[in-house]
Amino acid sequence: MTLSCTGYAQVKFDSGYFVTNDGRRNDCLIKNFDWHFNPSEFSYKQTENGNVENAGIADVKEFGILNFSRYVRFDADVDTSAGETGQMDANQEPEYKQETVFLKVLVQGKATLYEYREQNITRYYFQTDSLGLRPLVHKTYLGSRDENAILENNLFRNQLLSALQCTELSVDRLSHLNYTESSLIKVFDVYNRSQHSNDERITLQHHKGQFNLNLRAGADLSGLTVNQTGFQPSSTTYGNKISATVGLEAEFVLPFNRNKWAAVIQPAYHYYKSDLGASGSADYKFLEFGFGGREYFFVGKNSRLFGTVLAIIDQPISSGELFYGGDGLDYRTSLSAGLSAGYKYKNKCGIELQYTLNREILDSYVSFQSRFRTTSLIFSYTIL
Repeated sequence: MTLSCTGYAQVKFDSGYFVTNDGRRNDCLIKNFDWHFNPSEFSYKQTENGNVENAGIADVKEFGILNFSRYVRFDADVDTSAGETGQMDANQEPEYKQETVFLKVLVQGKATLYEYREQNITRYYFQTDSLGLRPLVHKTYLGSRDENAILENNLFRNQLLSALQCTELSVDRLSHLNYTESSLIKVFDVYNRSQHSNDERITLQHHKGQFNLNLRAGADLSGLTVNQTGFQPSSTTYGNKISATVGLEAEFVLPFNRNKWAAVIQPAYHYYKSDLGASGSADYKFLEFGFGGREYFFVGKNSRLFGTVLAIIDQPISSGELFYGGDGLDYRTSLSAGLSAGYKYKNKCGIELQYTLNREILDSYVSFQSRFRTTSLIFSYTIL
């Protein structure tokens, strides 16, 4: 079940436009991926039933999706400095490389704010009526005397103090400004309002992640095989058993690509019980913790399919010993993996088939090896 205040969107063609190098505007339908990283091309159709075509940065100087996003082409100085701790240098100056890029418009008015994202890099730029495009300078770097000290070049604060002069943007306010999208948007909004340029501001969608809480219940089909190695190797199969499972799922839907990706955490209770008489018995009760990622595939307004990949850790609870003939063995598990595929309808109910790969539940023994596998059919329903 899903606890959420916002709905899901799908990757589809939305009303948009693009402007060619000769200045012609082409109104069309653009495939809206809600790009996390700035694109260099996009797909479009002239009509709903028209052919899909592609346009790239060499031929288009601007494109946008109405009331959603806008990108403008620039030959921009991109700071390629590494921001990760293990890759920083001691140079406080940006390392610029001129690239032709589509910059995303975050705020437009007398002062316009742009964003550029690629893998491990987020940079901001601005432009005013009297100034051309400028990079907002921010760089983290290592101290020259103490390599463990991480310092910051926050020149962007002085740049904005000089360029965006109004009574509401004081030295004290800008001296504590963070180099983040939300903080910069607030500053540019304040300045544009002071310049009475609200009518020029484009209202674009700024997405936030969604938190969902799913209650899950279903049935497991589990099987266990134990092998004894050594001079007289042997094997015992404890058989396939059906049991119930209940659990929760915390899901965070990432704020890009139209809610197509999510991170999940799945705690759940499972048990397995088998009695082979003198040959052995198993009584295994455990909490399972799954951590992983999910991709959604939208097949209609109310329907979506999804696939999930998980890393899984088991924690035995209140379990009896596993008996292999006359030997009593204690459970100890190792990391395993799981895969699932499912379907959700109207964010209210869902069904999922999950398969957990063979896992070792006798990890503390050298002379015993086990293969414990589970296939689960899980149902979900929205609490609120």
